[in-house]
Amino acid sequence: MKLSEPVFWETGQERCWTEQIDALVHRYRQQGRSVGLSATPTSATRVPEQPMGIEDYLGRLAEDGLAEAACMHHPRCLGHMTSPLPVFMPQLSRLVTSFNQNLMKTESSGGLTALERNTLVMLHRTVFDLDEQSYHKMSTDSQSTPGLITSGGTLANLTAMWCARKRGFTDQGTWWRQLHEKGYTDAVILGSRLMHYSFDKAMDLLGLSSNALLKIDVDARGAMRLDQLDTALATCRSQRRKVLAIVGIAGSTDFGSIDPLQELACRARMEGVHFHVDAAWGGPFLFSHTHAQLLAGIEQADTVTLDAHKQLLTPLGTGILLYRNSDLSRMLLSTAPYAVRSGSRDSGRFTLEGSRPANAIYLHAALHLIGGDGFGRYIDDSFERARALAHRIKARPDMELLQEPPTNLVVFRYLPRRFRHARAIRQDPEINTLNVRLHKLLRHSGTSFLSRTERVLPGQATPACVMLRAVMFNPLCRIEDIDPILDEVVACGRQLEEQGFEKEKSVEHVQNS
Repeated sequence: MKLSEPVFWETGQERCWTEQIDALVHRYRQQGRSVGLSATPTSATRVPEQPMGIEDYLGRLAEDGLAEAACMHHPRCLGHMTSPLPVFMPQLSRLVTSFNQNLMKTESSGGLTALERNTLVMLHRTVFDLDEQSYHKMSTDSQSTPGLITSGGTLANLTAMWCARKRGFTDQGTWWRQLHEKGYTDAVILGSRLMHYSFDKAMDLLGLSSNALLKIDVDARGAMRLDQLDTALATCRSQRRKVLAIVGIAGSTDFGSIDPLQELACRARMEGVHFHVDAAWGGPFLFSHTHAQLLAGIEQADTVTLDAHKQLLTPLGTGILLYRNSDLSRMLLSTAPYAVRSGSRDSGRFTLEGSRPANAIYLHAALHLIGGDGFGRYIDDSFERARALAHRIKARPDMELLQEPPTNLVVFRYLPRRFRHARAIRQDPEINTLNVRLHKLLRHSGTSFLSRTERVLPGQATPACVMLRAVMFNPLCRIEDIDPILDEVVACGRQLEEQGFEKEKSVEHVQNS
């Protein structure tokens, strides 16, 4: 093959690729396991001198990575917050890739800039429900934006904290110099001890120390304790520590718990600080007629993070940040002479990222093809499955439900025989050790996919508890899948007990495996 030949740009070649990849996807979805095994390193570490053919390359791809990928379309794939995709999403992905539009600048994306804004307004109405005049302004004012589509919830949270810092120090000049000129010793952000680790990253990027992220304890439901928040705020005032933001969680990653958003909003107003709600997981609860009230108070936030690739069923890389007041977006406005010029309609003026793909298409499609009622039914079904799983765990003597699920995540563990009737010593590290090994065994020999975490349980002091975590949103999961999942967990636990497992002083060295 001569490299000068434009073979890779001939549209007739697409059919061959489509047929081959369709076959690969079909084989992937038909596999009997939901679990992704540990990947083996590829032997190829150099760029090949000669181009490969389609079949050879796809064979290499399947062998080096896809063969051990987690099967998201398996009904027992409940390990993480990534969902199986509706059938139209892979085809839309092909469209997004084929057009390859850059949403940074209007001239490189055309009408998709307006489509992205309109999609953001739809979500803004769902979260904030302002008056029509406000939404007319959002739709027509090109010098602000109702929100951003980012590459994920982490970047949305980082942007929100960047905005909070800019609001805290609006004068010209170095912000930390302003801090000391106004008599403050340092600046802090307050949130629950269950907040997402993206906020730790934000502190580092903002030039704040890790001890400037004040993590408030939670109650037995996993919600931030208001008494401890009030104490922390009073201490900050007395020590002249500038509070930049209060962060509320609407769906913690470990437990699915929700902070008292209404009360947090009230305290943020009283303190005159930015109020951000991380609803990356729980935001879609708003579509449910049954569970939307869990997020009461979210409409009072200054900024809200959503993550569409979780419970809005879009491909990965579709995070969202919404501003209650679109004028707040101007805090982060940035321009360049060759692109995203001042006065233009370019959405890239407001984003931390530069070039961005047209992932707004995924979100636009999901909102139209599934609709609010469809998402509401998916949410309600997931809550029902979570309750059913919790009920069946409690009915088994060889398992322990570690928390009544506040939403649609369930945490539990296997109990070795000698601990099943000795509740006073259920904090023995041997239980943690066994559950770490059980999770590994399930991952390698089972068909069900659960994740594992280690946390101090809400409402308790110490020690940390290793727990299995089931994310019950997967729309392909059915109630009848629950007992086989639990049977597999118990079978793995019994196998380990029968084989005998060595008691370890610590399981820290295996936590990242």
